[in-house]
Amino acid sequence: MFERDSVILVDMDGVLADFDKSLQEAWTNHPLVVQNGWLPWVHPEDVSGQATRDNLRSLWGQEAADVYTDISRQEGFYRDLEPITRAVEGMHLLDSLGHRVFICTAPSRHVLSCASEKIAWAGEHLGKEWIARTIITKDKTLVLGDYLIDDKRQVSGIKSPVWMHVKFSSPTSPVGHTWDTIIDSLLLPPSGVR
Repeated sequence: MFERDSVILVDMDGVLADFDKSLQEAWTNHPLVVQNGWLPWVHPEDVSGQATRDNLRSLWGQEAADVYTDISRQEGFYRDLEPITRAVEGMHLLDSLGHRVFICTAPSRHVLSCASEKIAWAGEHLGKEWIARTIITKDKTLVLGDYLIDDKRQVSGIKSPVWMHVKFSSPTSPVGHTWDTIIDSLLLPPSGVR
């Protein structure tokens, strides 16, 4: 899957850290959601291609959109995200195989503590050495690398990216790789070797 000694950039939300699961749990347990019957959880981007907040507004009104915003803007939300299954194992495996691996993640422009929380998450779940290997940028096309593992359908920005986009599967775009498929491909012997 990856050429030897590659520079691999890995997105955080939806690839390493389970943003959707944490948001869904907080949404399901929120008093206004329960009171107003905004259940079961339907990922807002599943309804249409609109932005999440706009979808919630069209589904259940402005108050529902505000609840979503409040949940995702709570201090500690990004720091407390759970790792996606096998993400930590996959990152350490990529690293141990000689790839130069970096986290490449976008900050929320609405959460002042988002960048520091993401750095803290990397240190806690991957190890302190990953703090210095975390790149925080709104535009990933400005970052040099050979590959970018990201759950977005398309990653765009100011430049044409020099990296190849490795699509990671997500609830809103289930076509793509998972950590299982990435790890399995790394552990397979090279072609022709038995």
